Amino acid sequence: MANEYVGPILAQPTEYTGQVMGAENQQQSVNADTPWGEVLTQAGFNIPSSGKKYVGSIVEAIKHPIQTATTVSDLGAGAVISMMPESMISYLGPTGMRVLFGERNKEMKQLANAVGKHYVNTYGSLDGFKKAVAEDPVAILGDAATIIGGLGAATKSPKIAAIAAAIDPVNASIWAAQQTRRGAGNVTASVLGKSTGTGTAPVIEAYQAGRQGGAAAEQLTGQMRGTSPMTEPLTIARRNVERVRQQRAQDYRSGMVNISNDKSILVFDDIDNALISALDKTNFRGVTKNTKAADALQSAAEIIAEWKRLDPAQYHTPEGFDALKQRIGGVLETIPYPEATSRTVVQGLYDSVKSTVTKQAPEYAKVMKEYQNMSELLEEIQKTLSLNPRASVDTSMRKLQSLMRNNANTNYGQRTATANTLEQLGGESMMPSLAGQALSEWTPRGIQGALTLPAGVSAFELGSYPLLAGYAAVSSPRLVGETAYAAGQGVRLANQASQYIPAPVRAAATDPLTRNLLNQAGRLEQRK
Repeated sequence: MANEYVGPILAQPTEYTGQVMGAENQQQSVNADTPWGEVLTQAGFNIPSSGKKYVGSIVEAIKHPIQTATTVSDLGAGAVISMMPESMISYLGPTGMRVLFGERNKEMKQLANAVGKHYVNTYGSLDGFKKAVAEDPVAILGDAATIIGGLGAATKSPKIAAIAAAIDPVNASIWAAQQTRRGAGNVTASVLGKSTGTGTAPVIEAYQAGRQGGAAAEQLTGQMRGTSPMTEPLTIARRNVERVRQQRAQDYRSGMVNISNDKSILVFDDIDNALISALDKTNFRGVTKNTKAADALQSAAEIIAEWKRLDPAQYHTPEGFDALKQRIGGVLETIPYPEATSRTVVQGLYDSVKSTVTKQAPEYAKVMKEYQNMSELLEEIQKTLSLNPRASVDTSMRKLQSLMRNNANTNYGQRTATANTLEQLGGESMMPSLAGQALSEWTPRGIQGALTLPAGVSAFELGSYPLLAGYAAVSSPRLVGETAYAAGQGVRLANQASQYIPAPVRAAATDPLTRNLLNQAGRLEQRK
């Protein structure tokens, strides 16, 4: 007895039938006492066949819309009949039932009873539930998603609705397929980016341009095929900068509406103190130390003195002090950057006027903070991308073209992030245009171009013309760009075509409740 085996007996090897050996025996042995671990293991084995059955029932229902509609209608009427007391059915009699439900009222009731029996067998006992989980797990998830989704709709709870969407079998399979496709797409773009020497970004942009169509597609193809001016991305970038500048001015004017209604009379104490401090920087015991700084200070001081003499009710208000600040700012703009002392003394007066308004008119502080933030962002964008008016076209274009690379020269994506901010604020994308330029050449870029000849010779020696053609296809930026663009176009056209799919099919693809109803109808048809 020492060698007697007391564990579970494994099914003996038999002819392969497409299922895991022993699964049928395990299904027959499932009951209330079967551990949940074994139930879930068997469910895992049966997910493919259960999913096929689930989708097949939905397809069956969609293929026969009239028959499905009749089945669903009969099921609803049968449910009503099943809930009617026998005394009422007897009172109405056959004639009354025919008047209310038609000649097929008995078949309707039988249909509803069959569905009810199915649910009782599945959920009415632990034996039935475990057996259903093990043998048909996808249908169980479909039922659960329907019930939870109905609860989410009834309670208007987005969290419950999200749970229903997550466990719905079709949603789950679509999500898994999307993640797989996205991962494969990223890997493919990375490989092609290296083989062409362009990097990953242009390949992804080409695909997205094809998928979006419109202006993005025109930009990409125009640059890739050489039909648009090379400076197009620079023109777009400058338009975006101008829009940001206009938006900043508009926000400022809008915020100043409330400031103009504030008629408080402000005092010049902080400005006078700033003047005294500025004089100390330009004079030593009455003798000028820096002539240029003294001249700049004199210009600003005269503006302040003139402002003091104006009508306080109009010019000493928060709005009036803002105008004074702009006058002094005009002086500051005329001072060259190398004249540091001159700029320092005038900047001090400018800041004192600004500080005075900020302290005495809190609403003004908020407006100026938003204006300052936008000004700093605009300055950073212009500096990072060389979009200031003094930059040459060549310098600006080189900076923009570098956005398609992710390396130390572009601060590993920081420059691209700045460009994305400009696109969002300005409202016009320039990335497809830059991607088109990167993908315009037929031969590989950078170091990959230098390797073209030896790699081509090796490919020819190893596999003759087919391998050489394959190498050429994956190393040519233009061919890769056209292919990625065509792939994106295919997705866009497929999405457009989906609009013409019949409503029941679209509902089956998007709504768990409809899918489950079609699944049940399809199974009923299959049982007939």
